[in-house]
Amino acid sequence: MSAEKFAVYKTKGMPFRRLGPTGLRVPLFSLGGWLTIGGSVVGDPVKEIVKTAFENGINMIDTAEVYSAGKSEEEIGRVIKELGLRRTDLIISTKIYWGIRGGRESSPNDSGLSRKHIIEGTQESLARLQMDYVDIIFAHRPDPTVPMEEIVRAFNYVIERGWAFYWGTSEWSGREIEEAHHVAAKLGLIGPVAEQCEHNMFHRERPEAEYAPLYEKYGLGTTVWSALASGLLTGKYNDGIPQGSRFATEPTLKATVKSLQKPEGQEKIRKVRELSKLAREEFNTTPTALALAWVAKNPNTSTVILGASNPKQIVDNLEALKVLPKLTPEIMEKIEKILANTPKQAVRVFKQSPRDPSSLNLLSPKDLTITNMTTPVLQTWPVQREFDAKNMPFRRLGPSGLRVPLFSLGGWLTLGGTVVGDPVKEIIKTAFENGINMFDTAEAYAAGKSEEEIGRVIQELGLRRTDLVITTKLFWVGMEEIVRAFNYVIDKGWALYWATSEWSAQEIEEAYHVANKLGLVGPIAEQCKHHMFHRERPEKEYAPLYKKHHIGTTTFSSLAYGMLTGKYNNGIPENSRFATHSDFFKDTIKELESPGGKEQIRKVKELTALAEKDLGTTMAALALAWVAKNPNTSTVILGASSPEQLLENLKAVEVVPKLTPEIMHRIEKILGTEPEPLPSYGRPVLDRLGRI
Repeated sequence: MSAEKFAVYKTKGMPFRRLGPTGLRVPLFSLGGWLTIGGSVVGDPVKEIVKTAFENGINMIDTAEVYSAGKSEEEIGRVIKELGLRRTDLIISTKIYWGIRGGRESSPNDSGLSRKHIIEGTQESLARLQMDYVDIIFAHRPDPTVPMEEIVRAFNYVIERGWAFYWGTSEWSGREIEEAHHVAAKLGLIGPVAEQCEHNMFHRERPEAEYAPLYEKYGLGTTVWSALASGLLTGKYNDGIPQGSRFATEPTLKATVKSLQKPEGQEKIRKVRELSKLAREEFNTTPTALALAWVAKNPNTSTVILGASNPKQIVDNLEALKVLPKLTPEIMEKIEKILANTPKQAVRVFKQSPRDPSSLNLLSPKDLTITNMTTPVLQTWPVQREFDAKNMPFRRLGPSGLRVPLFSLGGWLTLGGTVVGDPVKEIIKTAFENGINMFDTAEAYAAGKSEEEIGRVIQELGLRRTDLVITTKLFWVGMEEIVRAFNYVIDKGWALYWATSEWSAQEIEEAYHVANKLGLVGPIAEQCKHHMFHRERPEKEYAPLYKKHHIGTTTFSSLAYGMLTGKYNNGIPENSRFATHSDFFKDTIKELESPGGKEQIRKVKELTALAEKDLGTTMAALALAWVAKNPNTSTVILGASSPEQLLENLKAVEVVPKLTPEIMHRIEKILGTEPEPLPSYGRPVLDRLGRI
């Protein structure tokens, strides 16, 4: 678009404030897209609303991935292009957490604040907005299940890629915001610059009291939503709920409507009537303009987000600009007397803040030439299948926020090796349709053919990339080189996390030591062999790592190359893995002929009887469920040469809850392989007595 085609932006009489401690200047009133844009308002009316806002000095538009299931972002992006608004004249903010389906009926990683969702959610938001970047990206809610370091690093990654200039929080507690700043400072990264919070005459405790130390310490700014208390402070509900009003039509406000019938609700209505009278007599204005001006008066408010279902509503709301300078200390005292709800230890809003954001002279990225901006890599193939987790349990991958299925699909020996072409597609399709959305491979599997086949099939099946968890494996030497190299891979956006496979506990501990020394990310998981006859490393050697670093395991060979299926109880059948890959498994086959191998076969026969008689299942399902039962197991990787084999193995999902303490004790009695615990050297006794 040529320069002369851009609409000319004029601030009119709109005041501007800095966004918290930053150099970004935001209008005192901005436009929000919740419920209306893309929801109750679509098409040309959206264009008229945005046009009216722009012509009245509003150049900031706030939205979120979840607003109207992504339609809000789509409408805003469309209208900005159709109106010919210059991108550099605008401030666009969006929010990440809920996903486009609001956390309901979605893939386990489609919501929350895992690195995966923050990065992929941002990319998808930008695609809907038809933009290369947003100015501010908010964490729409806190996520206590994800380590704060992962959240801070992910939002900094988004900033470093040029997809956003700043990041903020929304509806976080003061403690959570403080923790984010602490982590960011420790890592030398950028902390949140603003909090998008609810703030109105009836909701004051958090923005005025709880956040008070953050305003002083970090210069935090607020982008305020619900300044009219969902419409209550407009006065329209003073005499009941009018037909067609938001309280009458919006299902999400049912609880609010119900609360108005209680004594506390009736008391609020009484106060609104008094405020309406004050607005009329003192300023000849509406209670709406008074309520908006009251929030804007707070020096910690960076911008007040306005909702609008028509252009006239915007113009009416902007009457607050005329009221704002009239809010003298005397008038504010009158309002406080009516409200009678000043939070304890609150910063009085009509006094000058010790950290007035307008006094901070910081350089904004908006003032700089936009360079080194990386266009988000988006899915290039059409989506044909939606993911349904069915009854698949999901667990966090070690200490991360990434959710992985309890059972996943691996490509070793089979995919790209013994199985190629359409059969690979059928196996992956069956896995996907049964709740498996994680596929594990490696550069070495079938000389790279495994990765090629998996990539091909994912595109041919039309699977959404953000629904999937894909892992592969590489090999390096030199610990500092390894840690730096994997962090480089993460920084470049080629992977979201890194992990180890078949490393000793000492090597993993060294990796953490090096990562901490360099201020880098350590491994979050270990891909290890774990089955009933291979327990020492995953259950004993790694035990301190589970406690210290919360590392998770993605286990392979949970069936001991098929031995724990029971198929070798009476010899080696034709066409079995041991028969067709005899050279590869020659040491294992030789071991079966030894006294130790024969003892293992005896135990498998006993376990087979237990599985069939007591649990009504197969030996394979029991062995898989036994590994999955371990709380340190994040996912059990399944190998499959056919869809039928995959479905047979997935019966383990039903067996896991049947593994009661009594059953587990009987299994241990048969196995007799439980590793000895690590020596405590009297530590339990010392812990009970306390330090001397």
